Parts: sequence; structure tokens; C-alpha cells
Amino acid sequence: MRNERFLALSIILGFLLLGFILKFGNTPIVVASGTNPTAVVTADNPGAPVAVVEGSDIMAASDDNPMSPFFKKIKISKPVTFKNLAIFPVSGLREKSTGSLASFDEAAAKKMILITEIGNGSVNELLVENTSSKYIFIMAGEILTGCKQDRMLKDDILIPPNSGKIKVAAYCTEHGRWTSKSETFASQKTASNIGVRQAARATNEQGKVWAKIEKTQENVSASPATGAMNETYQDKKVQNSMADYRKKFKDLPSLYPDMNGVIVAVNGEVLCADIFGDSVVMQKLYEKLLDSYILEALSRKDDDGKAGLNLAKAFLKNAYSADYNRIKTPGEGNLWEIKSSKIAGASLIYEKDLLHCELFPAIEQPIEKPEDGGFQRQY
Repeated sequence: MRNERFLALSIILGFLLLGFILKFGNTPIVVASGTNPTAVVTADNPGAPVAVVEGSDIMAASDDNPMSPFFKKIKISKPVTFKNLAIFPVSGLREKSTGSLASFDEAAAKKMILITEIGNGSVNELLVENTSSKYIFIMAGEILTGCKQDRMLKDDILIPPNSGKIKVAAYCTEHGRWTSKSETFASQKTASNIGVRQAARATNEQGKVWAKIEKTQENVSASPATGAMNETYQDKKVQNSMADYRKKFKDLPSLYPDMNGVIVAVNGEVLCADIFGDSVVMQKLYEKLLDSYILEALSRKDDDGKAGLNLAKAFLKNAYSADYNRIKTPGEGNLWEIKSSKIAGASLIYEKDLLHCELFPAIEQPIEKPEDGGFQRQY
């Protein structure tokens, strides 16, 4: 009798488990794996828990570092890997939603924003005007197409409603054109690849940005007539090479619905982190960011893409230990430059909420002392 009851109970539990799996599909399920770290399993791979690095593994319990409130909440999941590209999902911030922000793509499509040349044109400055009742967020590295030459903004910017004309710093991403194509800039839903963004952030030199664009195009055998970064994505061979990568990574936001950012490694080396306070904002930018990561992977020799959690953890530890210097922003919020001998980055924080933090390995060059009002790490 006891065996019959056990068998009946096992059958019932089996049906309940099957129903649970059918209901939730591949949604990641967070389960306890001791006290730390957490483990993540998926319905199609329940026997392979994925360790998560938590913020407590990266930073001290308390600190006056402006990124401390966000670093302490971070969880880094095991990477998803394809060929030489590995992407670590980042989650855990769970800030109040800033999803009502309009992205540059949304604002351009709905004609909520005007971005123009200054007078007859200035390579490294533009005029931006938000004509809507919404806040608009533009990420550094997003490509603005048109006018006399394509550009990308130097820094993230949060543009307030009905802002009036604001002068913003920019980098040219199209070296071979200085003739007008349009009165205002538009969006082609692209962003510069990691190497170009890194050169801009780490060196602050237009020439280094142009050189990295040229090198990227050379490495992927693309030859746009005017050297436009944006047109690199339109090259048919590049598009074909990107296709399989996209299939592998395009569903990450749905597989990790709380994903607020990513850490990106190519050939086993961490090259970038893009971390947002809100998963909704991350999802709005994910497609163009993914393409930029893929282009970076294609531009480098296809070596072993394996990368462990320790690499991602070490990268964020370096960022946490860097110097934080508050710099001016023409928009809203507080903009912090993140700088050390190992890291180059920036973060934009608005009313105690993180909008975006970008991090890259530093490029060897003299380290400047922070200006007054900066936070400098005490060792």
C-alpha cells in the first residue's frame, strides 16, 4: 500500500512539473545554490546551474563612490557564447522604470528632436533641441546620419522636454564627406563598434576615432566611399557574416527579462560593459548595441571565445576601483568620468537613478588628475 501511495504521489508531482515547464518555457528561474552565489537554470537545461557573480563580490559594503548603489546590486550571469563573442547578461539593479524616456530612434521617428549643424558646420559640435514633452536619452556612440557628415555624441545626454537649442560635443564618423545631405540628422539604428567607442572615451581624440573606424573597415573588408561607420553595416558581406551571431544573441532580453546590461568579451578578453538602470531602456537599445558587438567580433581574429565569470568580475572590480570625476553635461543629471590605468568609462545618473554606464579597457596614455569636486579612489 505504501508503495502504491508513493507511486501515485510521484505521478501527480510529475504532471505538476510538466505543467510548470510548459507554462514558463525558457524563462530563467532563479534558485538557491547555497547562500552565494545564486544559480540560474532554464527549463531546457535544468541540470546545468549557472553561477552568478553578485555586487558583494565586487565592492565593499559601503562607499561614497557614485556608482556604489548600483554596483552592489549587480548580478552577472554566465556568458552566452558564439564563436569568438561572449556576452554576460547583467541584472539586479531594478531601479524605478525610466521606460517613459524616448530613445534617439523613437524621437527621430516621431520628429520629437532636431539635431543640426552649427552654422556652416563644426566637426565636433552640434545643436540639439527636444521639441517634445518627453525626456529624450541619446547614448554616446549612437550614429547620427546626415547633414555634412555623420556623427556620434561624445557623451550620453538626457535632454529635458522643450529644451531649446543645446550645444553638444560630438565626433565625426564619416571622414570622407563635408557636403550637406540633409538639414537635420536622422537615425539609421546603428551604433559605433566597441573599438571606436573605446577610442573616443579613452583618448578624447578625433584622429583616433577616425583611425579606429578605418581599421575596423579594413578588418571586415568593407570600403564605404566616404568611410562612413554607418555604411559598414550595410556591406552585404558584413551583413551575411553577422547573421549567425544575431540568431544566437537576439533573444537574450526575453531569456533574461530583468537584464539591465551586458559585459562583452571577444577572443576571451573583456572589451566593454553597457549597464542601464532600467531593462526597458536596455531593450530599446539592445539591437543596435548587439550589432556593434558583433561587428567588433568580426573585426578581430576568430579565436576561442571562451570567457569565465572571473574575467567579468575582475573587469567590474577595476571599474569600481577607478577614479570618478564629475564632468559637465549640457543635459540633465550628473555625468561622471571613470578613469584609471585599467579602465575608461562614464556614467550618467539622474535623480539617484542610473541611466547608463559604459566601460572599456583603458588605452595607455598619461592619466590626468581629477578636477575639483571629483571622487578619487583612496588606496
